[in-house]
Amino acid sequence: VEKVLDKALAREDISVLGDLKTNPVQVAMFKVLGLLVVYGIVGMALLPTLAVIRGFGYGIESRLFIVNALILVLALGLFMVTLPIVVWVVKMLLIGKRQTSRTIAACSWTHFRIWVVDRLWDMIAGGIAETFGGTTLLPIIYRGFGARIGKNVFLDDTVLRNPELVEIGDGSIVERGAVLETFVELPSGSIMLDRV
Repeated sequence: VEKVLDKALAREDISVLGDLKTNPVQVAMFKVLGLLVVYGIVGMALLPTLAVIRGFGYGIESRLFIVNALILVLALGLFMVTLPIVVWVVKMLLIGKRQTSRTIAACSWTHFRIWVVDRLWDMIAGGIAETFGGTTLLPIIYRGFGARIGKNVFLDDTVLRNPELVEIGDGSIVERGAVLETFVELPSGSIMLDRV
């Protein structure tokens, strides 16, 4: 099944592994299409927020300023909860809960799916790590995104690039500033995923 899904989106002669560069026009089109998908997904995550704003009648002249401010705070809080949930759903649909160590050809369908999920994850990972760093919730959140994290693990605002490729043993401590890199973009535009 993976062979069918990993069909190159660009011609084979320009999408190769190794030190050769890919066609810059193809790569640009690939990334623009990816960004359109990413922003479309973020737009879907905004829909409940917009419904709250419209439903409470934000901006009606007769309302007090404080009421409008509370509506905006409620809407922002809803978006902060909705976006990670949408990213999780998209991740499960596009790449699943687990990834394997491998090298993926540039401009392939698999590369596109991983690239889109990686951009979405970049949007939320820093906020999640900063908000829940040093708490027992951060390992739970990362487990939900596929990381294998043991018991009594302390993560101090650590951002995991691809949580599904990370394994942290029982009783481990990962301090602030630690980088657990699982994703490397090669000069050819291909990406290499490996476990940490």
